[in-house]
Formats: sequence, structure tokens, C-alpha cells
Amino acid sequence: MINRSRLAALTAVLLLGASASSPVSATGTRTTDLPGTAGSADAGNSRRPENRPAAGVDPLYSRTAPAPAPDTLPGSPWLYADTELEAWRLHLMRQRVKEARLRVRYPGNYYEPSNRAYFRIPASVDAHYPRWVSLNAYGNVRVMMDGQTIYTGAASTSPHKFKLSTPGTLMVALTTEQEPPALWVEKGEFATGNPLWQASADSLSWSYPCAYPRHKDGTLPHRFETPTVRLQPASQNDTLYDFGRELFGFIVLKADSKPQFFAGESILEAVDTAARPREQSFDLEAAGKGLWRSVTPVAFRYAYLPDGASVQTVACDAYAHPARYRGDFHSADTLLNDIWFKSAYTLRLCMHEFLMDGIKRDRLPWAGDLAMSMMVNAYTFADREIVRRTIAMLGREGIAQTDINDIADYSLWWLIAQDRYQLFFGDRLHLQREWPRIKKALNVLESRCDQNGILTDSIRWLFIDWVDVEKENALQVLWWWAQQSAVSLAERMGDKPLAAYWQKKSDALKSVLLARGYDPVRQAWRGKPDGESKPNRHANFLAVISGLATPSQYPGILNILGDTTVTAVGTPYMAGFEYMALSRMRAPERMLKQMKEYWGGMIAQGATSFWEGYDANEDEVKQYGFYGRPFGKSLCHAWSSGPAALIPSELLGIRPLSDGWATFEIDPQVPASMQPFEATIPTPYGDIRVWLRDNQLKVEVPQGSTAKFRGKSYTSAVPLKVRL
Repeated sequence: MINRSRLAALTAVLLLGASASSPVSATGTRTTDLPGTAGSADAGNSRRPENRPAAGVDPLYSRTAPAPAPDTLPGSPWLYADTELEAWRLHLMRQRVKEARLRVRYPGNYYEPSNRAYFRIPASVDAHYPRWVSLNAYGNVRVMMDGQTIYTGAASTSPHKFKLSTPGTLMVALTTEQEPPALWVEKGEFATGNPLWQASADSLSWSYPCAYPRHKDGTLPHRFETPTVRLQPASQNDTLYDFGRELFGFIVLKADSKPQFFAGESILEAVDTAARPREQSFDLEAAGKGLWRSVTPVAFRYAYLPDGASVQTVACDAYAHPARYRGDFHSADTLLNDIWFKSAYTLRLCMHEFLMDGIKRDRLPWAGDLAMSMMVNAYTFADREIVRRTIAMLGREGIAQTDINDIADYSLWWLIAQDRYQLFFGDRLHLQREWPRIKKALNVLESRCDQNGILTDSIRWLFIDWVDVEKENALQVLWWWAQQSAVSLAERMGDKPLAAYWQKKSDALKSVLLARGYDPVRQAWRGKPDGESKPNRHANFLAVISGLATPSQYPGILNILGDTTVTAVGTPYMAGFEYMALSRMRAPERMLKQMKEYWGGMIAQGATSFWEGYDANEDEVKQYGFYGRPFGKSLCHAWSSGPAALIPSELLGIRPLSDGWATFEIDPQVPASMQPFEATIPTPYGDIRVWLRDNQLKVEVPQGSTAKFRGKSYTSAVPLKVRL
């Protein structure tokens, strides 16, 4: 193991010689131009990208197009039965977690993919008969017309052709050995782009199929892997290599014989060669003559090769989910700019088949984490599909046996996420698929309540946050929020009786919580709904952001959140929600100060992505520990990416009011220290572009949407331009 004095010298050299703006070379697919932010209010020219934090952190930073470029094709998509592809991808992810020997546990029940699928579509009455039909499928094929078999075929990469003699209901049944069946028809009446197709895994329950584009190389959608890009170290000192930023991918070494290899998110972790169970596998395998590649992907910034004299080159085939930075932010506050971009980069690293929690561990999706990462995604990449897949997969099995992720509050966050997903992305087809599962989950949760509507029964794990405080009232606040979400979802589905039912239930629960969960003396929410316990932090800020708390309660809540004797949050995850609450209570200066101290503290420690947990009082050794393990803490965790959403949603006050940003509000609380600033917020209608200089606010509204500001409406034809 490297000695301490030598470690200090290496650290000093690397940190001085490899700043966040250190150059990095790449081979393979990547963007060649790195455009800057939206043009300023005074000039339409873009800022030079090399002057922005983005240029030095993400080597694939692009605002013009997804990078790497997607390899998909236009035209009719592949169809899968509802959530079957997602279930298969989760199955593979869980296998790979085991292969990488990650020290994680993934509790809960998850839907196992079916090896059967059924697809049906009406054949038109007035079409010419007889007629020939050609289809492609993954799986053995049986075609039926009105229940009668008219064609069978073994699995083949060639098209299946059959003749229809009469109109009716065409059904295609597919079976496979293990992988999910899939169907593709290129053109004609039965093209898989036709919205009349329905799908089922059991031929009993039917829903809209899930559609995925074809890939240029013919890879089936369920076999597609996140692309990788070859990256080189930013600097080297002796046998310690610094890649300049957090990465997730496969280490590639050139050496005459298999070298010893270690890596870490920090220097301390990289050079720790002690014999102990590790957070990741560093096994290497031959990848060609004189080439060695890590067997499983590694999350790291630093690579350490003790016998590095025999190593000629070091590189990383880094995972790179095709992403375009549609959102952007730049202000006079350079630290805030840095925080915004590193927050976005944190999320980008965690974007794979799903929005997963972290790249060192757990490399899996969690419903509570999604509450924050979905919002960040909406304000940065606006990648609707990855959010849809994550929500759908997490709730597919239902909660009759266990909560989602086996965590009581995560079932509630899943319901809340369904409502917020519609606000950000307006995906009605997804809601139609999910609606039966949403109603079943609500029924299960209601069955767990006592006579007062308090959620009590079958709670195996109440998480809320990694901190030891009373959490029961925070759970009830989330339960109230989930009921309000149910009202909104039922209204979207046109189910007025169910909307009225859950509105009545949430009103009753609110009355109970005011009587038992609110302290009228301290004017704040208690830790338990028992009429006796003291207020705590989590119940109060969740009451604000959920809408349960009223403005008359804000002074008392602000006092609780400012009381240093009240236990602090344990993660950047919950810190993000607390700072959101400060903004909603009109305390932007306080929010900004605390956010910069918290996330800026991680940057001061060398962070290029944000950590699973952070405590400024921990020393250099303790700050990397978690779960009683010296390097158990993930230094890239999606739930810690909050500022990329909080800055535009809270300081600029730009939030959707109706689904898919059809209408949105503008409620800025921008301190003078941030001006001038520019921001871009992506929406399905196009980008909202904002400029503020000397308290002169200008907002460009996307065509088709409407902005609400101080009681007035603004559209693309009448942009907002006012003095604050």
C-alpha cells in the first residue's frame, strides 16, 4: 500500500495539474462542436464553450444534438407487451450487479419478464382480400384470425409471410425461450406504428404495446446496450492516473502481462490495496494481444497500477447514454454555475436503461430517488423515455406483497412521481397503461390504514432519509400528497367519482394530521401524529412542498428549519427538498446560501459529481465512508443532483402548471448577486429561454404554451419583458 507521505505528494500534483478544465481526448463517437448557452439578452451570439464549466467536466457535452449520436432509425418501431422489455433489462441489471460483486441489497418484488406475448389489431372490412402480410418477429410465431390459426412459423430472422382471406381480428402469438418476444411490421395496414395495435402477456389483459425504435445494426431493442466512448487520462503522476472527472466504464490497459489494477472515486480509495472486501471488482481479462480490460464496469476517477512500469497505456471505455443538454444555466455567480453543471453531469452518469441511483452502487433504480432525479431530468435533458421506463418497471409487480423497493415511503413516492411525470412530460398513453396498477396500489395502501386514515399496517422499512429521527409524520405527509396525486390522476382519466373519493379521503387525513400531527404552540409539524412529539425537520419541509402546509404556518416552519438543535438531513437528496421548501416560503437568500455551502463544500473537496451523503464536519478519511465501510459512499448519486432543477424551478420560479408545460408559471426570486443570468428550460413545446440583467426580465415562451406571470398570460406572440 502506498505510504502517506507519497500519497500527499501525488494528491498535490494531481489536483494542481488536473483541474476541472483539463483537456481529455476521446475516440469513438462524440460531438465535435460544443456550443455554449442560449444567446444573451443583448446579443444573439452563444458563449464560447471553453469558458464554461461544461467544457471541462463532460467530454461529450452538447446542446445541439444527443451525444453520442443515437443509432436508431425512423419508421415503424418494434412492439413489446407492456413493461416486458423493462422487466428484462432490470433482470440483466440485477445479474450484472452480482457479477460485479457489488455490496448491495435490492429488496422488494419485481415482475419477471414473460416469454409469451400476444398482439392484436382489427383487419379492415373494406381492404382487398385475399391479401398477403409480412411481419418480422423475435420468437416462434402463431397467427390467428378471429381465433383460428392461419399460420405458424419457427423463430427466424427472415420475415414471416401469410395470406389473409377475410377481415376480422388479427392476432399474433409469440413465444421465446427466455428473452421478451417482439413484433415489427414495416409498412401497410398492419405497420407497427399503427395505434390500433394492442398487446398482452397472457392474452387476457390487453393494453397499448410499448414501442421502441429500430437500431441501424439490427440489434433488438431489448438487447441494446448503452454505448461507450474511449477516454484517456487527463494527467498522470507515477503510477496514479487521473481522468479528470467521475466516469463509469471499462478500464482498458496495454501491457505485456496482466497488471495489478485498482481504481477509486477518490485518491484514497484508488491507492487502497489492503486485502478486504471491495466495493467493486477490479478483475481484468484478456482483450487481445497485449490488451487487458476490466471484466465489469468500474465507477472511478483515479486508476492506480502498482506495477505500472509494465503498462504502456491506460484508457477507459466510458458509458455514455446519448444525451443532449437541452437545459442550461449561466449567471454572475461562478460557484452556482459550477454547481448547476456538475449536478446535471451527476444525473447524466446515472442515465442508463433506467435512472439508476449511483454508478458505484447500487446501479439499480429506486422509486424514492426518482422523485428527485425525474425533476432534474425534466430541467436538463428532458429525456421522457428513460423516466417512463423507470416508473413503469418499478410499479409493474404492484405492492400487494411488498412495497416498491420494500420501502413504505417509496410506494408513496411512486404515486407522486406518476402525477409529476404527467406535469413535466404529458404522456397520456403511459397513464392509460399504468392506471389499473395505480388504482390497485391505492386500494392496498388504503387497506393498511387505521380508522383515522393513518397509514400504519405492514410497514417493513420506513426510510425517508439516512438519519435517525422520528419519521412517522413525514410518512403521513407523503400519504396525503399521494392522495392528492390520485385526485389529479383520476381527473386526467375522467374518473370523477374516484377523484371525489380520494379528495374526501385526503381532506379527512388533513384534518387528522392538523389535530394530531401539528404543534400549534411551535406552529410546526410534529415528528409523529401523536399529539405529543416535538417537531422535526423532514415532516415540515415535506409539508411545504406537498402543499399540506399553509402560508400561515410558514413562520413556524422557517424557525424549525433554522434551528440547529433540530437534527439535520442526512443526504443531499433530502437537502434538495428542504431548500425547495425554503424557496416556497419566500426565503431565497437563505436557500441560495445553504445550497452553495452544501454542494459547494463537495466541490471544494474535489467533487466533479455529487455524493450520496455529505457532512462538512467529517475529515478526509471519514467523508468517503458509508454503511460502516471505508469507501462505501457513492460519489456520484442521482438523488444528489437537485440543484440542476432547484435553480430554475425555485430561484427562477419556472414550473409547469398543466401537463407537458402547456401552461407554466414564472415567479422569480433572483438575488442581485446572480445577475446577469441566462437560463434555458426544455419543454415538449420547445425551450423556455430566460434572461435577467439589472432586474430587467425577458422570457421567450415556446409556441403553443402559455406563461403566467403576476396574473397575466404571455405567449410566443407576446413574449414577457418586464422590470422586476
